[in-house]
Amino acid sequence: MAGQNWDDHDRSGRTVASDFGYNFLIGCQLTQLSSTGDNDTFPLWYAQEVEGVRPDVMVANLSYLGGEWYVDQMQQQLYDAPPMPHRFMTPNFYYKNPFAFRTRGSTASR
Repeated sequence: MAGQNWDDHDRSGRTVASDFGYNFLIGCQLTQLSSTGDNDTFPLWYAQEVEGVRPDVMVANLSYLGGEWYVDQMQQQLYDAPPMPHRFMTPNFYYKNPFAFRTRGSTASR
């Protein structure tokens, strides 16, 4: 397939995703930016990580905020971007919340 159909699958000249990430970050006046999905977020992360565009902007993927590891990561400074404040999502909420999950022998009140 690689030899016979290379011209059909060659995407080396297609720069829509990288152009989108660059243009979006350059036009952004904020220091924190929220995105709703992978297709929106990955071009932005590529532009920041590989091309070095706007390291002062914190890009957050809202669909990842369900994971406590991602909330912890967003509360740390990344490059020149300030940490993202999460007023209600503190480690006490999502690590020790008795309503989030129950384990055998838990002494949490019902």
